[in-house]
Amino acid sequence: MSVPKSLADACKTEMKNDKDDTALCIRTGMAGKSVSDLFSDLGKLPETKFETPDAKVVKSTDHNHPKAQCRLDTYFQGSLCDVGMNEDVSATDEVTGTCHPKLGHKIGTRPLCWFKPKI
Repeated sequence: MSVPKSLADACKTEMKNDKDDTALCIRTGMAGKSVSDLFSDLGKLPETKFETPDAKVVKSTDHNHPKAQCRLDTYFQGSLCDVGMNEDVSATDEVTGTCHPKLGHKIGTRPLCWFKPKI
């Protein structure tokens, strides 16, 4: 498997060069790439890329299925989030258990191509 340099570099940086966490981040990112590319193929859209995030900014959270690039951006940011995997995510509080701008996170947050924070 050929891992894009941008993915490997981001994972190494955010996982502070921890070998196991970096490897998991890369595997998660590549799994997201695989499923995003499937959606690209099905929708006859361009191939998704880690280097070209979706520039769309929604006015309200889109609860439907976003386009393939937005999905990849979501999977990628999720793999970079440093909130512990044992922290529960809340169905009513968008901050609990997530990387969120309100908590000062700049990396690992939900992409604005589908998510509108309530901050």
